[in-house]
Amino acid sequence: MADVEGSILQDVKKMLGLAADYSPFDAEIVLHTNSALSKLDQLGVGPAGGMSISDEQATWADLIGDDHRLNMVKTFLGLTVKLAFDPPQIGHVLTAMKEQIAEQEWRLSCTIENDRWEAARAGR
Repeated sequence: MADVEGSILQDVKKMLGLAADYSPFDAEIVLHTNSALSKLDQLGVGPAGGMSISDEQATWADLIGDDHRLNMVKTFLGLTVKLAFDPPQIGHVLTAMKEQIAEQEWRLSCTIENDRWEAARAGR
C-alpha cells in the first residue's frame, strides 16, 4: 500500500534535507508547495477545486487518496519545490532536475488522461 498518511510539508522538508522540526523556512516552503499543488491541479491531479497546505496537517491521502499510480506526485512535488527553494548551482544538475520534473508532468498527464478516456468509454 502506498504511504499516503505522511505529512506533505514534513516530507517535502525531508526532500530538501531539512529536519521535520526545523521551521524557519516553513512559510517559503509552504508557498512553493502550494504553487506546485496548483500545477498538479492544472494537470487534473488531486481533489476537485485543488488544494493547498498551511501546516503539517495535510497528508498525501488528501492529495492522491490511495491511488498507487500517483506516487510520482511525491517526486514531482519534492523536485519542484527544491527547484524554487534551493536550485542547484551546477548546470547539468539543474538541467537533469528540470527534465525529471517535465517527465513527471508528462507521466501524470498521461495517467489522468487515460482515466478520463476510460471513464468516457465506460459511459457509452
